[in-house]
Amino acid sequence: MTLIPKTTAQLYETDFVAWTEQTAQLIRAEQFGQVDWDAVIEEIESLGRSDRRELKSRLEVLLQHLLKWQYQSNLRSGCWRNTIDEQRNRIEDLPNNLQVNSHIPLFWPFVKISRDTPSLTSAMKSVHPFAVILGCADSRVPPEIVFDEGLGDLFVIRVAGNILDDGTLASIEFATAELGVPLVMVLGHERCGAVAATLKGDEVPGHISRLLDAIKPALEQVKGQTGNQLDNAVRANIKMVVGQITSSKPVLTELVQQGKLKIVGGRYDLDSGTVEIIALCNLGQVRLGAVSNEIAITPARMSHLTEAVQRVV
Repeated sequence: MTLIPKTTAQLYETDFVAWTEQTAQLIRAEQFGQVDWDAVIEEIESLGRSDRRELKSRLEVLLQHLLKWQYQSNLRSGCWRNTIDEQRNRIEDLPNNLQVNSHIPLFWPFVKISRDTPSLTSAMKSVHPFAVILGCADSRVPPEIVFDEGLGDLFVIRVAGNILDDGTLASIEFATAELGVPLVMVLGHERCGAVAATLKGDEVPGHISRLLDAIKPALEQVKGQTGNQLDNAVRANIKMVVGQITSSKPVLTELVQQGKLKIVGGRYDLDSGTVEIIALCNLGQVRLGAVSNEIAITPARMSHLTEAVQRVV
């Protein structure tokens, strides 16, 4: 490697801004032999370490405040909320290659968590979810994030198109009959790919056809309807699955008739982040349609869902 003139090396130590400008000029002029590559490498490595240290630090602060928000609800304050928002915004501003996936909740343990934390230890020892969510497998609609809930709060079942099959039905029965979960939500969403593929009607490989076959009956219910064809089908599919769960004998039907279980259908709006309740059952009867005007569940509002459903029923 060509020796670096002393003046250039000194510039790096005495005037960093001038050094960066000179280095950029040398690289543009392809005078690579005059570039202080050791200094360039040092700065690149330092930049990466600095960004990663900042990411780790901000994640630690964010995680601490989210845990306090979740498990010390009686002490919640505007200060905590502002800190959470600030750390999330700062993390989003970091270089893209350092950002955690936007579909993964920022309260998940990317940094080490003490297993001695009482709330986490309790969540690991017992299972007491307050709702079953039968949701679509679409990566844009993870229920824990949609409803801002923590470990152990939701019994989540996910399958493309939020369809009902024997495995899904057995899981719902286990959650409601064995764990005593009082609420089941079928959570579909705007622009569902599985419903769109069913509407398209093209041949599909492998077992995908079974998925589409499960959705097809819902399409028959919206033939000739005005409006957005895909959204009509998404809503019909949600309502159909609510009806299927409600009429499932003997376990679920009996729980509904005994007043121990409510089953609702929700549509998640990808653009607004709002969940509309578009179908619900009460004592074996399924009400459809206008319910959506009576309840709107926004993120961080899942804890109020049971009360809202009771109001409507």
